[in-house]
Amino acid sequence: MQVKFPPHIKVTDLADFVADQDCKIIEDQNNYKVVPIKGNPKTIDYTVQEAAKLIGIGSKKLFILLKEKNILDINNLPKRNYTEAGYLKTKLSSWTHPTTGQYQIRSRPIVTSKGVKWLKKMVDNQQTNPLKKAQ
Repeated sequence: MQVKFPPHIKVTDLADFVADQDCKIIEDQNNYKVVPIKGNPKTIDYTVQEAAKLIGIGSKKLFILLKEKNILDINNLPKRNYTEAGYLKTKLSSWTHPTTGQYQIRSRPIVTSKGVKWLKKMVDNQQTNPLKKAQ
């Protein structure tokens, strides 16, 4: 089952729509589908790449902005105050190297639904004030 959304909605407005409608956006062959989710929409997590698509900018630009604003550290992980605020999380995963057999742990930043809205406001502010320096 797909959630219908107004045809006049722009990709940049999807972040607000998705959070308000208990649904998630999925890219399928370069088309966006909005599908309903079960559970609380406030618990939906997105990769930075998915969040960038929702916001309407490229993922590289979003990573650059997050680093310039000192939101991500040198390892691309969110700083503590942003995780405590509920905007970002750190996802840990593990794997075993196929050749060496060494156990590896990978960490990556994850954006929450609350974080998508917050980042959208930040990006919109950055676009309206392009000369404003990163803080």
